[in-house]
Amino acid sequence: MSKVPANEDFYKVHLLNEWSWKLTTPLDAQPHTIDGNHIFEVIFEGNNTDTVCANDGHVELKFAISAMEQRNPRMPRLKFVRGLSTQFEFAMASLHTNFIRGRFGLQLLFVSNESVIPGEDFRLESLFSINDEVTPGIFEMVNIKLGERDNSTTSTLKSHSNTPQSSWPTGFIQARPVCYTSERYREVKASRDAKLSKQRTVLNTSDQELLLPRTLPYLFYAQRIKPTDDPHEVVGMRLQNISFGTPGDGYYAHSSFIVWTISFGFGEPPIDTLSPLLIGLITLSAVVVLGSLLFGTMLILIFQRRYRFGEFQRLTETDTTSAVST
Repeated sequence: MSKVPANEDFYKVHLLNEWSWKLTTPLDAQPHTIDGNHIFEVIFEGNNTDTVCANDGHVELKFAISAMEQRNPRMPRLKFVRGLSTQFEFAMASLHTNFIRGRFGLQLLFVSNESVIPGEDFRLESLFSINDEVTPGIFEMVNIKLGERDNSTTSTLKSHSNTPQSSWPTGFIQARPVCYTSERYREVKASRDAKLSKQRTVLNTSDQELLLPRTLPYLFYAQRIKPTDDPHEVVGMRLQNISFGTPGDGYYAHSSFIVWTISFGFGEPPIDTLSPLLIGLITLSAVVVLGSLLFGTMLILIFQRRYRFGEFQRLTETDTTSAVST
């Protein structure tokens, strides 16, 4: 996370890399292989000696992976890409804030193997659907495509091999704009907004040198993660801010708990399709509407026909046999 000036009175940054972390997943519960629809999870719990954790407060990080394409049974029920995506769940429990109307946010560093030159940004798209069966009350899905750029027409990665640029795997980040204030009851009445900022900022050089060492991207990308004179040689990095809370929700102190889930992986982000139940309901609604229109049209035609016959009077026998005088 980026540093905040020392005289800042409106918010305070807690660097999670300075906290103490422990693995809380039972070791005997970790399978050597992931078979069938089993979801493998690793859970870490962190806290520190600051006042933010004074009341047994802690932050929980949960990583989950699946060997088959399926949905996570927990809300917001994001979809796993078979062996290629990981779901990251971030929970804040019993944290203490010195502000009367305090909220907590999160700042993440997104890293891509493809460079992001100044003026470019990862592409963010919001998809809306009429289907909220998977996540009740939520009709939006946010996708960040790490292999595509906003404000750019061409990719600028210089490969260090003879491999074509298109062979580099693209990455995605997917989330629904919702968090929950209850771990057990993740439903509409316990849901709050989780907004991802539309624009991402650049991690400055001093913070790169301070925060990136001893991180997985630093070990994986080696020299490519260090600042150089050529921006095309450095991996793409952007800071993403996420805010939690809905106006009128009583702020964080009302629930003292927030849990939020995000998915990241290789390839294209999963697409939510209409379920058979929703397709059936739409079809039934269309049949009812068309049937009502057809029935109404038939009634109008019948009434018009009766009215037309009512304009003519039947001739009597005297009218048909009366003599004509000459």
